[in-house]
Amino acid sequence: MTYDLTKKTAIVTGGSRGIGASIATRLAAEGAHVVLTYNSSEGPANDVVAAIKKAGGSAEAIKADASDPVSVKAYIDAAVKKGGIDILVHNAGIARMAPVSEADLDVFREVYKTNVDGVYAGTHAAIPHLNDGASIIVISSINSHTFPKAGFAIYGSSKAAVSGLVKGWARDLGRRNIRVN
Repeated sequence: MTYDLTKKTAIVTGGSRGIGASIATRLAAEGAHVVLTYNSSEGPANDVVAAIKKAGGSAEAIKADASDPVSVKAYIDAAVKKGGIDILVHNAGIARMAPVSEADLDVFREVYKTNVDGVYAGTHAAIPHLNDGASIIVISSINSHTFPKAGFAIYGSSKAAVSGLVKGWARDLGRRNIRVN
């Protein structure tokens, strides 16, 4: 299946590796200008941008910690310079696996700060710049409702939280024909 994303702008948080890099590459192949973010993987992020450009696409990498509102503003601003935001993919996330007896509140807060607060902050900052008909995609996990072994509670519950946000935002933004999945 192909889509014409010419003249569309997409943001992919955590776009330097893995799933995020694949999403960024595919969106660019379909014609979108891609703003991908990375927190600590500058080399891989630049490699993704170079590969996209070599294939004839358009992309740029922005260093941004998804859990930091100042960083969030930087990647939103970069996308807005291209004419607004048509696609926002929240892919950045972290996993810290430990049973409750071993994970202190700092571990809990670290995971939630990136996986939940980052998704919320990014969406909230993007709202005024989302073009009508835009799409917001939040990468969650099967672990939001399935905990395959001990130690998955913090990560899984953070993904369950963003799944809840997605359901609410779909109603909030539906009147602007903005899809949230």
